[in-house]
Formats: sequence, C-alpha cells, structure tokens
Amino acid sequence: MCTTQSDLESEITQVDKVLAINGYPSWILKKARALANSSENNTESIDKEKPKATIVVPYVQHFSEGLKRIMSKVGIRTCFSHKNTIRNAVVKPKDKVLVSEKTGVIYKYNCKDCDKVYIGETETTADVRK
Repeated sequence: MCTTQSDLESEITQVDKVLAINGYPSWILKKARALANSSENNTESIDKEKPKATIVVPYVQHFSEGLKRIMSKVGIRTCFSHKNTIRNAVVKPKDKVLVSEKTGVIYKYNCKDCDKVYIGETETTADVRK
C-alpha cells in the first residue's frame, strides 16, 4: 500500500514498465489509469446505483450480451453461469458402473449356425446373462 503520492506515482510507473514489457499497448494503460482516476472521484455514485434485483442465467453466445444490456436498463443485474465448472470437473459423487454390471441392458446375439439375430433386454446383468 502506498502511503504518499510520490510512492503511488513510483508504483504506477513500475507497473506501466512491467505491462509494457509484457506486450500491453500504451493506450490500454492510459485508459485504465483514466478509469481508475474517474472511479476514485465517483465512489458515491456507485453506492446510489445498486440493482433492484440480480438474476443468474446460463450464458448463450450472441444472446446473453443483449439480455444483460436490456436488464441493466431496468435496474436488474445479470450474472451468467456455465455448466462446465471446476466442481463438475473435479467432483464425481458416484463410481461409474460398467456396462456388463448394468441391468436393463439391450443386447444382440448373432446365431452361430444361421444368419438370424436375437435382440433382447435383460433384467439381470449382462455378465449373468452370458
């Protein structure tokens, strides 16, 4: 945390150098600095503009942006969710059941002596049926 104005300016200069080294164009840095300065002066306007409600909907490309724009006009904050989350990728609450251990399996047997085929559905596991 910078305690003096000169410390802050020195830190901002250092951040600008690091971002420039990493390929960020100078216009982005200027725009970010201008936005930061304007948000420091407008902190009370942010508190006054609290949304009436918040909705969470699945993200749909080319549709969600328009929905968010329309909802913001009526004072509703829109957040987007996605079905692919870290939790869904990591947490697997049940072990997968092998096909041979499932009941209600539809199976097909070809006759060894002729061209006929038998198709059925088992109430037992496929392992027991063989």
